[in-house]
Amino acid sequence: MDPLILLILGFLIFGGAIGLFFVLIVGALLIYNVKNIYPLMRTIALWAAEFRNFISVLALEALLLFLMVSSFVAIRNVIGILVILLLLLPLMVAGILLGLALLVYVLGIIGWLYRLWRTIITGLWIGFLPQLKKIQLKHDVGKDKDLNIKLNEVRGKLSDEVERARAIISKRRK
Repeated sequence: MDPLILLILGFLIFGGAIGLFFVLIVGALLIYNVKNIYPLMRTIALWAAEFRNFISVLALEALLLFLMVSSFVAIRNVIGILVILLLLLPLMVAGILLGLALLVYVLGIIGWLYRLWRTIITGLWIGFLPQLKKIQLKHDVGKDKDLNIKLNEVRGKLSDEVERARAIISKRRK
């Protein structure tokens, strides 16, 4: 391969990694701001995430983009430039609304996946807990003694203590 192609490919991969890093940082900051600092923006994001509002804003965005592109074609005079400038603000507002709605959808998917993961992990832990207790009991009993031997020893000690208690009680009654 040509070294220039390898260099360009390397720059693209490196730039993509750096770009992804900054996109994740901006996304994290946006999530923090939307949740903690700007409750009004959070309310607007939840409003924009409703299906009927999302479709309406998406249609508005498409219409504004179409008008913007058609204005670029007819830019021969000052009116075309004014139309572009007038369409720029609503286009940006609609884009922000769409971005907030998509953020709500992504956060909902992440929350759903987290709850699913937590349920699976909890089920595995609850299923594994009895085996863990058996292993712990065998370890506590000792490596050279069997569980039945240990239980018989405990029963013997208890029966000896019961006999002593009976003897003490019978002496008191006499």
